[in-house]
Amino acid sequence: DPPHYAVDTVNILHTKFPEAELFYLMGGDSLEDLPNWYHPEDFLKACDGIAVMHRLGSDTDLSELEAILPGVTEKTYLVNAP
Repeated sequence: DPPHYAVDTVNILHTKFPEAELFYLMGGDSLEDLPNWYHPEDFLKACDGIAVMHRLGSDTDLSELEAILPGVTEKTYLVNAP
């Protein structure tokens, strides 16, 4: 099988479960690296939301990320984690 990227996985899940809302769970470090992912704009469009495990004391700057990847702020939900 060819490699499957996050965007591929989300699209496969949308095909199998067309009525489902799909939220992708990731850590804050992955969110910061999102602009470097394979087709990040398509990934963002395919997700209904991105739940980010936000550790206390971490410094996730959504405004900086929004400038690089427009639309990311409205789809990102920070989940506090210990």
